[in-house]
Order: sequence, then structure tokens, then C-alpha cells
Amino acid sequence: MTLPAAHKLFRKTFHVSLNMFLERELMLLLGKPIINIVKFDDWLHEKFGNYEKQELSMKDIITKHYDKFAASQIEELIG
Repeated sequence: MTLPAAHKLFRKTFHVSLNMFLERELMLLLGKPIINIVKFDDWLHEKFGNYEKQELSMKDIITKHYDKFAASQIEELIG
């Protein structure tokens, strides 16, 4: 996925800028958009609380509040 496409899709899905989570050094090294999963996880916790206490994974919480496509989008952006 190209960076402009990733930006557009991320904003459409999560309603925030992808720039908040980009790992620029890895992006340059790998030639594709990569996010910092810890920063994204922190953001999810701010929005949805400590979902691990409900025995939900990050993928579960993304699927629950967004959809399966959003979860696969994040999987693609973490490497």
C-alpha cells in the first residue's frame, strides 16, 4: 500500500491521522507505511479502556468497534 493510500484509508477508518503512529525510519527501510503498534495500542486504550481486562485482544477491539477490514488494515501496517 502506498503512503497516500494508507493515509486516506486510515483517516476514513479511524478518523485520525496516520502520522500519529508512523515509524518513519522503518518506513524508509522497508519502503512501505509502518505504524508503531505500541502508540496505536495506547490510543485504543484511551478510546476503549483496558480491553485486556475483558479478555479482548487488539484485533478483537478493532473488529468490535470498526470491522474486520480495519483489523486487517492494522495487520498490514505493523509489518
